Amino acid sequence: MTQQAELSPSLQNSDFIPLISLKESVESLVKRHLAVVGLKNTRNLYELTLAEMEKALLEIVLDITGGNETRTSDILGISRSTLRERRKKFGHYDQ
Repeated sequence: MTQQAELSPSLQNSDFIPLISLKESVESLVKRHLAVVGLKNTRNLYELTLAEMEKALLEIVLDITGGNETRTSDILGISRSTLRERRKKFGHYDQ
């Protein structure tokens, strides 16, 4: 039997999704990326993966919290000033 996890309303495409580990999700996506792009055409995979993961985390958690920086920084375990720096880095700062 597959475990199920309920999504927050802002992320719902359906009522439930299969629950797999974050590690398994990342592994699957990296393997798929390498299958499409190929090792020959891949450079800086470590840096690219971390940057894309960080950007996705910011976007998802900011969306879930309705843009509340205090709650977002708490969920991510970073300071609000670090969150603001990251938002500027990825072009997600409205000011």
